[in-house]
Amino acid sequence: MPRIEVCSDWGSPQGTGSETVAVSGLAEIAAMQPAPSSTSSKTSFDRVLYAFSIITILMTIPQVLSIWLNRSAQGVSLITWSTYLVSACVWLAHGLEQRDPTIYRACVAWIVLDAAIVVGAIVYR
Repeated sequence: MPRIEVCSDWGSPQGTGSETVAVSGLAEIAAMQPAPSSTSSKTSFDRVLYAFSIITILMTIPQVLSIWLNRSAQGVSLITWSTYLVSACVWLAHGLEQRDPTIYRACVAWIVLDAAIVVGAIVYR
């Protein structure tokens, strides 16, 4: 028989309001997972997000070309683009975890472009 225990410290003198839930039984653990979202019905907002995802990726290509064709990274912030690269890697992990191709496909493109800028910024400093 599955067992669920809930412990709360609301009544404690320090009362932080945090709760601990212990669950045993696979059915309860599966029930705690969020329901998968339906990707078959795209809203207008989804289409706008998808379009901007493509547009922003395309807008980054001139920066990559500028660095590598001109062999100069003048004015390129290594900290900024490194942060973008790390962020894209984190989003990739999230997209893979969520099994959302819209997220992870865009992240692969971002990782390639951001890495090209970061490497170019290091090489052509």
